[in-house]
Amino acid sequence: MRWRQWNGWIRTHRLLLFNALFWLVIGLDAFATTWGWAQLTIQPESGVVLMLFWAIPGFLFCAWMQRRFLCNPGWSVLRSRRRTVILLVSMVLFVSLLIGVAHGLMRLLPISADQYASTDLQFAAKTWIVYGGMILRLLIWAGFFLLFLNARDLQHSEVRRGQQEKALVSAQLRFLTSAFQPHFLLNGLTAIASCRHDPDAVQEGSNALADYLRYTIAKPELLEPLQLQLDALEGYIGVQELRFAERFRSEFMVDKDVLQLQVPRFLLQPLVENAFKHGSPGFDGLLRIQVRCRCEGQRLILSVANTGCWQGSHGGGYGLEAIRQQLDLFYGSAATLRVSNNDDLTYVTVELPVRQGQLSHA
Repeated sequence: MRWRQWNGWIRTHRLLLFNALFWLVIGLDAFATTWGWAQLTIQPESGVVLMLFWAIPGFLFCAWMQRRFLCNPGWSVLRSRRRTVILLVSMVLFVSLLIGVAHGLMRLLPISADQYASTDLQFAAKTWIVYGGMILRLLIWAGFFLLFLNARDLQHSEVRRGQQEKALVSAQLRFLTSAFQPHFLLNGLTAIASCRHDPDAVQEGSNALADYLRYTIAKPELLEPLQLQLDALEGYIGVQELRFAERFRSEFMVDKDVLQLQVPRFLLQPLVENAFKHGSPGFDGLLRIQVRCRCEGQRLILSVANTGCWQGSHGGGYGLEAIRQQLDLFYGSAATLRVSNNDDLTYVTVELPVRQGQLSHA
């Protein structure tokens, strides 16, 4: 039992232990190097001071970098290339500062003025050797640390992709259940049958129902162009228009530059389904639903508005909660979903980050 506790502690603090061991070796190496300077007569106490001078700041610097990259939300999401540049620049600045301080401290060591004068060139040359040596040692440490970060990112990516695929399957099952619920098919077929004296309406309703069902059973992808969801949504609304007849109006306001943006599958339809389920007719007796898709800066904004106020403590029920979970898996805290009421209308708004370069190719 105690071994398991120790093993767990070691796994949790393995980077800190590696850092301490690494800088212990660096400190001993600095002590040995100091004793190897034949031109300088340095007391053992001064060698110990130099050893601690290298090891302790180096350990604290690397521990700070580890904490920043692993615990700080802004640093932990940096891409590999930017992370490497920041790490290398920080190391150069750290070693430069340390060398500068070391020059000042060397003046405090028990070395005579004659020794400084006679060994000035050798001292400067060996300083640059130490500088390069420290940079090399830090590069070795950085290599191990970046390797660990990349391995961690790969592991997190695989875990997150597995969660996304699981969420996609769950969303598809929920979507299929909604699409093939007896009351939905019955209402759709009944609405089509009620138009039997209007062949054009029957054909239009049948095509809308077929398009919608075809989308629900298509091969699922984690992300898809927004255009596909809007096409399927038109089929869904087309069936509902037959059902509600003159008691329903819909409106689409979609910017052309967002049609090819990639969004999670089954994102829009549950929002519209909630509008039908919880919405109510307005003052003119019509249930109105408006779908709006636009970009503001690097944010994609999807909004579904309906007449009537249905915001409750659960913010739209199970359907919207499932979408919140889906957004969290794909985007984390970068995506938001909110429900609001204004002027006898209910708005469900989803905001997603747009990846760099998507808008220019949309």
